[in-house]
Amino acid sequence: MKNSLLRMPVLAALRSPVLALGGALLALGAWAATPYFSGPSVGKPALASKFDGKGFEPNAAVTVVVSAPGGGSTSISAVTSAEGALSYTLTPSQSGAYTISVTDSGGRTLAKAVVAVLP
Repeated sequence: MKNSLLRMPVLAALRSPVLALGGALLALGAWAATPYFSGPSVGKPALASKFDGKGFEPNAAVTVVVSAPGGGSTSISAVTSAEGALSYTLTPSQSGAYTISVTDSGGRTLAKAVVAVLP
């Protein structure tokens, strides 16, 4: 039955434009992967934890924002690789929850990770 619907004149006429539109959107990256940024979920004070991300715009200027327990934050400027990857190493100074966010030049959060630093 499914194939017979496509043989109907109206539906058959729509098939090619719909497929062409889908191909154009795919070529433009409309269904591109969402950037991600991940690392360990648990850490310890004074021990380095590496966070890696992929799916960012290649060679893009971004900001890594580290929000520490108690409300303090630090911002670091970075540039993604030609492949759209990014790495950051966090060495926490105290226990608590740290959020590492990657933002674009407009301040929009692209990806983030959270690590619980235990004593």
